[in-house]
Amino acid sequence: MALHDERPESPSAGRSLRVRIDARNGDGLVIPPGVWHTFRAVSGQVVLLNSKNPPYLTDGVVDKETVPAVNDRFALDWDGLESA
Repeated sequence: MALHDERPESPSAGRSLRVRIDARNGDGLVIPPGVWHTFRAVSGQVVLLNSKNPPYLTDGVVDKETVPAVNDRFALDWDGLESA
């Protein structure tokens, strides 16, 4: 997972981080609102469970934003991000 914290009150505001998740170890990740995120599969077998709370709105109002990986807020560089 690649994460970028856009929360102004957060100690990690403006910081990008790459996190390796391995389901064989029981790994999981909770991503708070205001943290941009994406993922890249690095193995031949991938299972992604994406559970939202609260769920996305279904009344026609868009409650998420999609931006290119390289934009004016941050540049996603898989090789250049910190690893945790």
